[in-house]
Amino acid sequence: KATFMRLPTSRYHSFEQSINFSDGMILPNYLEEVLAMLLKNHRRYFPNSSFVKLTVSKNNNPDINQILKRSGEFIKPLVLDRQSRIIELRNGEDFFQGLLPKKRRTNHRRAIKLLSQIGLLTTEHLQPAREEAVNESWKRFLAIYRQSWKHTSARSITGTLAEHNFFHQIFRRFSREQKLYCSFLKLNDMDIAVSWSVKHGNTCYGLQTAYITDYENASPGAICMTEHLIDYFSHSGKRFDLMGEHPYKNKISNLATSYCDYYLFFNGPYSTILHKLSRFSPLPFRQL
Repeated sequence: KATFMRLPTSRYHSFEQSINFSDGMILPNYLEEVLAMLLKNHRRYFPNSSFVKLTVSKNNNPDINQILKRSGEFIKPLVLDRQSRIIELRNGEDFFQGLLPKKRRTNHRRAIKLLSQIGLLTTEHLQPAREEAVNESWKRFLAIYRQSWKHTSARSITGTLAEHNFFHQIFRRFSREQKLYCSFLKLNDMDIAVSWSVKHGNTCYGLQTAYITDYENASPGAICMTEHLIDYFSHSGKRFDLMGEHPYKNKISNLATSYCDYYLFFNGPYSTILHKLSRFSPLPFRQL
């Protein structure tokens, strides 16, 4: 369940966080074939949906026009061009002192000082691999998430089964390969914020950050994320994908990679209305 142009709708979407993992789920050589099969049989796989949203890396971009010709029953698709911000360090470069803007460094120290006035502030960095440690880290993450603003969001991990299963599978999969990185910010030994990421190839992908909203005036999420990045780069990390283009991500990054959101509307009166209303959207949709 979702909304489009403030109207209620039902949709299926792929996850932005999967755009760089497609070779681990659907091999690139089979991506067009699999998508064509899914869309051709959309009444079976996507029942009662007005549209399907696909998020695809431009490095692994299927020929959507060809797929639509093979599958049929679609209104002309809409496309949003997006970017994901990247932090990439040169040899010998320091993330905190060399790349992070002075204002962000000042705000980081100020936020730490503010929380330290309440109690003992510590950060715990983990690479859980054993079953018990992985399960415990996932439970700790969910406990923080349930007390964050994300708990009641439209794509809540704790409120939507598909979201929960997707991220849980990634969490477990990369822990088995010892490529899962977790950071917990603790106040008086109580978790108040978390950031976790996974490494694929030469890049680490920041998948989730959450914090308890009771402490939001002291920016625990920003503290935890910054400490997470400091720890990653201090252990020979070179490249970190922030998975999005939010304003704060633009300020702490130095590169960007492109991807696209495809909105494929099924033929039908309600889908047609949604498609036509998109011209009034503040988002820069374009047609293929």
